[in-house]
Amino acid sequence: MGSENPWEALRASLLEAGYGLDKIDKLESLMKKDELFPLLEKILEKVKKLGEISPEVEKEIGSGEDISNRANLLFQSVKGIVTSLIGDPAYMRPFLRDKGKIKEVRRILEVTLEEVNSLERELVTKVNAYIREKGLDIEELRSYEEIPAALSFLRVLKKSEIHKEVQEQKVEPKEEQRKVKEEAISSLNEAFEKLRSIEEELDLMGVRYERLSHYLELRERFIERLQEVEEGILQKYLKNITSRLAEVENDSKKLIQISQKLIDLKASIEEMKGDLLERMEGIAELRRFKEIIPYIGLDFPKIPLLIRSRIHIESLRREVERLNRISSLIKSVIDELEYIPKDAKLDLSKISLDSTESFLDSLNNCLRASRLSYGMPETVGYTGVMSEILELYPKWREKIISLLRERGEISLQDLKFIPGSWRPWVLRNLADEGIVVVNEDKVAMRIIPEDMRKLEMEIEVIEDMVSDLGVMLPNLDDMGIKRIREDFERAKSLFMMGRISEYRELISQLKSRVNEVKMQLGAKG
Repeated sequence: MGSENPWEALRASLLEAGYGLDKIDKLESLMKKDELFPLLEKILEKVKKLGEISPEVEKEIGSGEDISNRANLLFQSVKGIVTSLIGDPAYMRPFLRDKGKIKEVRRILEVTLEEVNSLERELVTKVNAYIREKGLDIEELRSYEEIPAALSFLRVLKKSEIHKEVQEQKVEPKEEQRKVKEEAISSLNEAFEKLRSIEEELDLMGVRYERLSHYLELRERFIERLQEVEEGILQKYLKNITSRLAEVENDSKKLIQISQKLIDLKASIEEMKGDLLERMEGIAELRRFKEIIPYIGLDFPKIPLLIRSRIHIESLRREVERLNRISSLIKSVIDELEYIPKDAKLDLSKISLDSTESFLDSLNNCLRASRLSYGMPETVGYTGVMSEILELYPKWREKIISLLRERGEISLQDLKFIPGSWRPWVLRNLADEGIVVVNEDKVAMRIIPEDMRKLEMEIEVIEDMVSDLGVMLPNLDDMGIKRIREDFERAKSLFMMGRISEYRELISQLKSRVNEVKMQLGAKG
């Protein structure tokens, strides 16, 4: 269970099991109110110590592993109790709370605590039996708390008996010892400097990680302790500290990545909200939903952020995933609004207001259904065929694009996989999306826009110059040129798929990158 607070470790497992922080906090509050929490904390703390001490006892005296296993079983039992409580409405909901349930849980916890105490006494008995058996000059233990000191003494005895001569030979000169300690302190300072740099980076982002700050506050204390420790345990002590600092460093770096993603997503969503409002303005039926858009984001994590533990980092990561989904949904809605006919009929009865995600998802589905069904006979909606056609359209669309890429042009006869009565409707939608051009009975890929054609010519010129003059342009990034070409091909694909807003954004970026390369080439020329 490590050095982490045992209740925090249990909270983390509940979080991993899918329970929200609010629900876990509520459980903790209720257990404190019912005076169950002190019992739970005491059990968890004792089980944690048993899990740490019993393996040490096993190592020193060859007995104690069974106690470690039994302690783990008790922990699993307690974990099961907590899990059952958080999932039980009879405990979690105020108006359903069952006092009998509370009494039953208290009784179980009290019995469990007594079992833990029994394991402690058993461990003391084992150590005392070993002391008597070996005839060691140690007083028998009177309490469980004396075990760590006894184990330390046993280790000292063993070390002095087995390695006495070797240790005498290995006594290093004082000067050498001083150098070793200085190197250890230097190593520790280096680790702390990394953490300090990370804290500054987080601070610039408006994020404070309490665990990181706590370790930085303990810097001087750690170094003082390092100066005081005996030579024999110096490296072990240093390894212990640096491993903990490395753990904090990794968590902090992860937090930086998550926080940056959060900041970027929030800014992007705010920008898209303006675009979304503008596009909704053109459709009268959607105006009553416009007032919802400004509220999108009010529940997003706010800067400055205070992150207390690894659990909160994980919670923030999940929030960022949610923002990413919301961002994708807004993009989809904007794309649909770009192509939907102004006089299309919208079925707004299925718009959900349960959450931001459900609202955007249902709005996107509503717009898509309206766009794709535009021009269909109204009676289709009653036959059930309409929903089937809407489901098949993406597959037909993909098949047509595939055929056009292979042949460049196809005839209406090549579309036998689409019922004849629906072919005009499918082709009209593809034309509206900017993918095809229909000329009588022929279907061809839409002509590439002029700005894309011009950009491709510029890229080709750059590629030729780099090919001819590459050795004379050592500062030019060949891979950068290659990535420009790859991104251009991706832009063409986005255009052909009708994802126009993404296409425009990528083309805009490509133009800037191409201009930068042109300036470099011009400077060399």
